[in-house]
Amino acid sequence: MEEQVKPRDMNFELLRIIAMLLIVALHYISHSGLEKRLELYSFNYIWIDAIKALAMISVNLYVLITGYYMIKTKMKLKKVLYIWGLTLFYSISLLIASMILGRKLQLVTIIKSFLPFSAGIYWFVTAYIALYILIPFINKLLLSFNKKQYQLLLIILFGIIVVVKSIFPNNTYIEPSINGNHVSWLIYVYMLGGYIRLYWNKEINKKLCFITPLLIATVIAIVRTISGKYFGINMNRLLQSVNILNFISMMCFFLYFKEIKITNEKINNIIGKMASSTFAIYLIHNNPNFRSLLWKKVMGEFEFVNTPFLILHFLMVVIGIFLISMVIDLIRRKIFDLCKKTKIMQKMDGKLDHVNEKFCKIMEEEE
Repeated sequence: MEEQVKPRDMNFELLRIIAMLLIVALHYISHSGLEKRLELYSFNYIWIDAIKALAMISVNLYVLITGYYMIKTKMKLKKVLYIWGLTLFYSISLLIASMILGRKLQLVTIIKSFLPFSAGIYWFVTAYIALYILIPFINKLLLSFNKKQYQLLLIILFGIIVVVKSIFPNNTYIEPSINGNHVSWLIYVYMLGGYIRLYWNKEINKKLCFITPLLIATVIAIVRTISGKYFGINMNRLLQSVNILNFISMMCFFLYFKEIKITNEKINNIIGKMASSTFAIYLIHNNPNFRSLLWKKVMGEFEFVNTPFLILHFLMVVIGIFLISMVIDLIRRKIFDLCKKTKIMQKMDGKLDHVNEKFCKIMEEEE
């Protein structure tokens, strides 16, 4: 989520921003207790269900972007340390903030906050770091294939993972989770992004690619409403991240943004600054120790959930959390930039570059 891109690629930086807004929206729905208070099959219920269906592709979009860029880029150990360090910083900072605000935490919870990666405080960070460390080996394998071999591998894995999980979501022997929160699924999505970068040269219907995810999300919400209201059938499987419908949405959305061009320099600068904080926005608003306080505060007593005001509240909260978290991280970055100029940090940076160079040489060696 942290790779730097060239100005001409601000289309994907914009996609990062939209994906993070969708992640915040998903947490608005899942962490606030909203769904339990919605009137079943009301307009608000259907609308929130459609937002949830659309937001299920958000994490996959980040991994697609990673695959698109990293398939032709050498892994940098500094990036791993950056992700780990930033996660640790916000994990401890928000732990302290939670305790100051009066939340009583068990000793085990406090200890876990100092071990966010190994303790799985943030599932995505744990899975993403594992993926990132494996990238040189994944790339070594993928780049040894020709186009047809790469295609065949993706098709076989599509059948084994996506199709099977769509029909039998409880089958955990192939992919452990229906929500795609394991490194195995992230590797497959990474491979898709890499293939698009290396071989995708087909023209697409941009309007169709943009409309399709919106249409699929709407259909999912309507189908779930009809099946639940008239047939008593729970269609939760349609909301899982690992299924055919969300696969189509993910690919269409990504291909749409791949084709758009943003040429305005001022807009590019704004997008670049906002996108650079998306990872931190995730760490801030989704911290397990802090989020219960956050969502309890912003949702209040839920008097509005079954009124037209819900839509306005949803937009205000999602955009507000995004912007406030972004400002917090921009302040953090200013402080950290000053620390980077110290001799100790510059010396550490040089040593990391040396280790990284050795690692890359090992990966490039031929038998």
